[in-house]
Amino acid sequence: MKHFLISIISIFIITNAYSQQVDVNTLKKDPIMIEYKKVFNELKEASISRKYKLPNDPNLQKEIAANPSKEGMIKVLKEKGMINADEYVNKIFLQNSLMFQFLKKHPEITKLNQNKKMEVFGKLLED
Repeated sequence: MKHFLISIISIFIITNAYSQQVDVNTLKKDPIMIEYKKVFNELKEASISRKYKLPNDPNLQKEIAANPSKEGMIKVLKEKGMINADEYVNKIFLQNSLMFQFLKKHPEITKLNQNKKMEVFGKLLED
C-alpha cells in the first residue's frame, strides 16, 4: 500500500511538471505572437526615440483610471499635451487585444505559475 501511494504521488508530480512544459519555439512562430512582438517593439522604439512621450503629470494615472476607455484615454492624453495620443492609444489597445487572443489560443500558459509565465514571456519577446 505504501509503494502504491508513493507511485501515485510520483506520477502526479511528473504529470504536473510535464503539463507545465511549454514549447517556446512553437509559440514564437504563432502569427498572433509575431504581431504582438511587432507592436511591442514599435512601442519600445517609439518610447526610446521620444515619439510617444507621456506627459509628466502626477495625476495622469488617476485621470486615465477614472475613464479607461480608448476615447477617454486619448482625450486625457491630448489635454495633457501628448502629440501622438491617438496612435499611441491605438497601439496599446492593439497590443492588449493581441495578448488576450494569444492567451485564449494557448490556455496552457495561464496554468503556469507566475515565475514560469514571466520566463516564457521573456523568451518569447527576446529577439
